[in-house]
Amino acid sequence: MTPTSVVGSGVIGITPTDGRDLSVLLDVAANSGLRAVMIRDSALSQLQLHALVSDFIDRFEDGMILHAKTPGAINVAQRWGLGLHLSSTMSAVSVRSVFSGCLSMSCHGLESLRAAEGEGCDFALLSPVYAPLSKPSQRDCLGLTELRRLSQMVTIPVVALGGITPDRVVDCLSLGASAVAGIGGVFAPGGVAEVADACKQMRSAANTAMKLVPR
Repeated sequence: MTPTSVVGSGVIGITPTDGRDLSVLLDVAANSGLRAVMIRDSALSQLQLHALVSDFIDRFEDGMILHAKTPGAINVAQRWGLGLHLSSTMSAVSVRSVFSGCLSMSCHGLESLRAAEGEGCDFALLSPVYAPLSKPSQRDCLGLTELRRLSQMVTIPVVALGGITPDRVVDCLSLGASAVAGIGGVFAPGGVAEVADACKQMRSAANTAMKLVPR
């Protein structure tokens, strides 16, 4: 997996932590056109994470990312050649000493974006652009104006996260984001039908946006 492939997918789905079966969610998402995914679940064991990766690594053609808070994520990502995502409180410098793959970080403003860039991250997830769909947020929404300003102040790709719905994808990509990511906007609450519909809508919106916005 490369930074170009995962960011170039246009939309990255982030698995929810609401108790739904991740195997079912990942299967539906892959069947519904999602090409890049981040697995984020601190309740998984390393054995469970390894099994998920083994089952789905070939189903997401643009890449699979593991959140570093998921037990065993660094070891599993290194073994399988996957991406690794860090929370904003983690040090990319220390992780780089044991991990050589694609590295990303959660950022919430200019300071953390510059830290991610300076510490060797390949791209950053900037949030919340809008009010998150999956959970309440104590952070102020950045909005599109700030997304544009911040994206221009670093050289690494910026992925917009937080409240991303299909009708917002074009705005995000046209104002500086290299891609969008979503939890509730991709893995919508409900059952298989709801998740499949959300994935298809987000995939379609990303395809449309990438045609309209020069890359």
